[in-house]
Amino acid sequence: MRTYSPKASEIERAWHVIDAEGLVLGRLCTEVARVLRGKHKPMFAPHMDTGDHVVIVNADKVVLTKGKSAKEMVYRYSGYPGGLKSETGTDVESKVTQLYGDSKELDTKPLAGQCDLIFIDGSHALSYVKSDTEKSLEMLRAGGIILWHDYRGRHEVTSGVYDYLNELSQRLTLVHLA
Repeated sequence: MRTYSPKASEIERAWHVIDAEGLVLGRLCTEVARVLRGKHKPMFAPHMDTGDHVVIVNADKVVLTKGKSAKEMVYRYSGYPGGLKSETGTDVESKVTQLYGDSKELDTKPLAGQCDLIFIDGSHALSYVKSDTEKSLEMLRAGGIILWHDYRGRHEVTSGVYDYLNELSQRLTLVHLA
């Protein structure tokens, strides 16, 4: 009997929506990494990308130990002697750049398929959340992550956002991690 190796044409990619509220950050990351690599599939092969897409909602409500970002170190190694670099989590956080402006006017063509992580604030009018979501799906790289934040905010502002997410779930596979 020969060892099975999946072909690229046989790989089916699903969308998983994860509610991160109350989950421990490290355990959430471990589960997301498992889904992104495709280890949850019986056809997993380490030499091929068999992973699925992941959307994380309520990412701001993830549980993190007090002061962990200041205490823990982040390491990078270049592969050369003396190439080990370390920074605190706070230093890494300072490298994140947030762009401000009208998202409906954003030209997604230069960013198409290049983004690994996209953050969508759901506490806006329904038209903006729809526009942001559709543009994010265009910009997302295979295996990328979309984070939705605050999509159950003030009801008068976000009245249709939750319904839109349910409508979107008809196209995406929903997964709840407890």
